[in-house]
Amino acid sequence: MASIFKNLKNLFTPKRINDIPEIGYRNFSISLSDPIVAKTIKTLTPAEFLTFGLAVRAVQMIANDIAKVNFRHSKYNKDNDSENINNSQLLKILNKKPNDKQTPWEFKKSLIWNLLIYGSAPLLKVSDQTGALIELIPVYPPYLTKKQKDNGETFYQFKRDNNDPINFLDDEIIFIEYEIIPGFDTANIRTLFKSTISKIRENELSMLNAIANDLSTSLFIKIKESTNPEQRRLANTALKEMLENQKKSGSFGIVIDEKWDIGQATEIINARIDFQTRNSLGREFAASLGIPPAKLGIDDPNKYNSSAELNRAYVDNSLKPLLINICEKLTDKLLSNDDEFITFRTLDLLSIDLKAIQEFATSAINSGYATANEIRALIGLDKHPDGDHLLANGALTPINSLINNNNQTPPKTSDNENQSDDKDEQTTQQEANIETDNYNNQKQTNNSK
Repeated sequence: MASIFKNLKNLFTPKRINDIPEIGYRNFSISLSDPIVAKTIKTLTPAEFLTFGLAVRAVQMIANDIAKVNFRHSKYNKDNDSENINNSQLLKILNKKPNDKQTPWEFKKSLIWNLLIYGSAPLLKVSDQTGALIELIPVYPPYLTKKQKDNGETFYQFKRDNNDPINFLDDEIIFIEYEIIPGFDTANIRTLFKSTISKIRENELSMLNAIANDLSTSLFIKIKESTNPEQRRLANTALKEMLENQKKSGSFGIVIDEKWDIGQATEIINARIDFQTRNSLGREFAASLGIPPAKLGIDDPNKYNSSAELNRAYVDNSLKPLLINICEKLTDKLLSNDDEFITFRTLDLLSIDLKAIQEFATSAINSGYATANEIRALIGLDKHPDGDHLLANGALTPINSLINNNNQTPPKTSDNENQSDDKDEQTTQQEANIETDNYNNQKQTNNSK
């Protein structure tokens, strides 16, 4: 750790006139991989990176959440609808037995740890004599180097310690990269974390320098001991001025006694800055990973109406991009049929929001916004028979059933049956007329009496 703080110190030391005068203080508009600054801004080593508890919590949380996700092997049918292939050999390797040494949980976690910490997650494809895939083995990224031959052909060289290097063909390695950013040889969260540390540390030193030279009137004020109304009035006036300056500058302030010297004030400011730095560092680092700071126990200026919204932001901005990147790379390297693809079960990511999913599905289906099969596909379930033809009537009656009932014609009857029906109707009408006449006669008799 001593080396990292030494490098940080060098970043913020003014350069001598003969030492690259055009750079001066660290210029963050220059790429982190620029040769001029590569020495002082070099990435953190994995050991240095993992000394930060925040980094461990973030990586562990992402790795755990992705490790519980099941991959899906799907294909497009003739109608261009996707169908799941539930018993494929590839799916058994990905979800049940990736290799002889790891469980699926360990396999997925090592994949994510390599991807985030080293910027790449190489996988070695092990095939049998027929060329069929039988294992996927994660490779420790520092041991594998991506190279090109003179003819432009890509190959990978594996070298461990002092052993002789082993070359692998391009189709024998699945090389998944974290991010592709111009200016970076390999982008990972260690480089992003180092950049965040450097920027925040620069702000710290600028603030402390302002304090030491008494340049920031909005940062702290000195007030005399308030022993009479006049002194209290002056103190209140000073506090109001400080608060107004804070609103304009966006800084924070502190009140100190006039008898304190600048050294004592700096100690208090250092403690306040240390707390502010941890929060700022946490928020910046969480943002680089797409994690809402509240998920890491950090104060978040963005307020969410519910835990469902918080979790949805985490899933959409952090987990889904990683999974899409992994699935597309696996599809490209493991499937030769263009109609087949590898994806993931969204339901595994949203299990904590199952109630919200149920409410959304019910509302969408009953309002006609989406069909049952569209909702089932969204959460990774198989199609339901007649799922695209269900009525939005609460009972979900298939339209096909109503169509069949409406198309049914009454059975044909013979002439004799029709005549019989007519006679029955006439007889019924005559009986009704007789009853009416009897009622009227009885009524007239009663009136005459």
